[in-house]
Amino acid sequence: MKQSSQGITRTCTLAVALTAGFVGSALAQQDGTWTGGGTDNNWLNAANWVTGLVAGNWNSAFFSSGIVNGSVNNNSYQGHNAFTVDGSCATDIAISGIKLPKNEAPITVIGANLTFNADLNAWNNQTFVVAAGKTLTFNGRINQDDNTFSGASVTINGAGTVVMAQSGQYNGATYLNGGTLRSKTVDAVGSGLLCLASGTTWLLGADRQAVAGLNGTGQIRNESGGTVYTGTDGAAQISASKNYVLKLDFDNPGEAAMVNGVYFTAAGLTGTGPAPASVGWSLTGVTLDHAGGGSSGDSGYGLLLKYFYYNGNPGVLTFSNLTVGRIYEAVIFSDPGWGMREEKAIFTNGAESQAMYDTDPGHLGYYAYRFKATAATASIAMYPLNAGNTFHWYGATLEDLTDASPSASIYSATLTAITTGDAQNHRFEGSIDGDIALVKKGPGTQTLFGTNTYSGGTIINGGTLKSVASHATGPGTVSIAPGATWEIWSGANQTIAGLSGAGNITTVADSDSVVSTGAAGASKISAGRNYVQLLDFGNNSGATVNGV
Repeated sequence: MKQSSQGITRTCTLAVALTAGFVGSALAQQDGTWTGGGTDNNWLNAANWVTGLVAGNWNSAFFSSGIVNGSVNNNSYQGHNAFTVDGSCATDIAISGIKLPKNEAPITVIGANLTFNADLNAWNNQTFVVAAGKTLTFNGRINQDDNTFSGASVTINGAGTVVMAQSGQYNGATYLNGGTLRSKTVDAVGSGLLCLASGTTWLLGADRQAVAGLNGTGQIRNESGGTVYTGTDGAAQISASKNYVLKLDFDNPGEAAMVNGVYFTAAGLTGTGPAPASVGWSLTGVTLDHAGGGSSGDSGYGLLLKYFYYNGNPGVLTFSNLTVGRIYEAVIFSDPGWGMREEKAIFTNGAESQAMYDTDPGHLGYYAYRFKATAATASIAMYPLNAGNTFHWYGATLEDLTDASPSASIYSATLTAITTGDAQNHRFEGSIDGDIALVKKGPGTQTLFGTNTYSGGTIINGGTLKSVASHATGPGTVSIAPGATWEIWSGANQTIAGLSGAGNITTVADSDSVVSTGAAGASKISAGRNYVQLLDFGNNSGATVNGV
């Protein structure tokens, strides 16, 4: 690896032996240029390609001028080489269908935008080149679920934007050499090193990101898109300790469900929650109710799943009268035993949205959407992908997380958190700004050379966090776990909201650094405290403060 004036350039290549056996391996070994001029949008339809030459197994696909239909359905599990949207392409391209095995050839986006709605099964290191003003979006995962290649990485070049909207499963480094990287869900980037070249920006949604370390000189800040996560146990998401503003049991004509000490409201298609929040809801697009057709349970979570609304393409649950700037988490409940019902799910907060493609609520117990409100309304929409499929709207909750105690979890009160740390030493000279927390773990060292304004606080759970610049840790609280160290360099004065923990604070030799906590010093002086010394330096008479 080498450092250049244009950022970090990866110079090593991972060599991998590719195995045969793909469906479609009998295709001619040739590159192809897409037109979409056939009667369908299937990849294997020769009528969709210039002169009928389908891009073959482990060959390249080009998107240029004269495209009739930019929607591409990848209907064959074959390998792929380069994808290129050239400068003459004026039609945005969206590739859906089954996952796409992909070798190390680049994905280049110049003339129009490119979206992958299917998983990109990364067999090797990936390089993305995106021109200024263009966007390369991954609504599917960048993963290695069929392979165990260690260290596969992603390199991003150009001045455009790359969007990662699903949790990534590649375990190598991410090199942002140009433009902007937007990560819109939990751990969208890989778990290895994240390196940001000068002039680049990593935009985080309302999510958690864990990386081996931070290097480079770029900028990190958060945006308001929100985080979506799912699981199988819906009942476990319901707790009497949560600050609910809505608890909805849809289409229950009698007594609504009580789950884990939480009493739900028998909810129709529209209504308003209790004061003082008075948040409203409306469920639109659904056309039928299904009284008693769900779970056979007559109590607890079973009763919540017994009644539901369905139909609708889409069905949309909208929350209204939200308070801009507050942090909310919406949960809609599902039944993991009701069979295949593939959906496209859209989660919207103001002008920002998250998308989940080919999601199957029939094998999930809930969808959770955490966001910082940028407008008075937010919504969750479910679009069935196949005829006859619907989403069952059993129930939903909306929780206000804004005032949650940070003692239970850093994530309960902070919208976005970056966890960094392995056994190596990392050096970040850029800036971290916004509603972000920084968590240091692992035995290695993370050094911060920049002045930062992130407000979510700093937790040092392992190893050493070095603050080389003044205000490197931001104005939030600092917590240091036993055995962990916060090292402050000479002259690197830190102003923080509070200090806790049983770890170590060290300074370099002859350091004149200052750590100050809090803005109102007088509030720390009280006649009720057991002082052993009261010192007013440079004052011959001494001051009296609060009776002291």
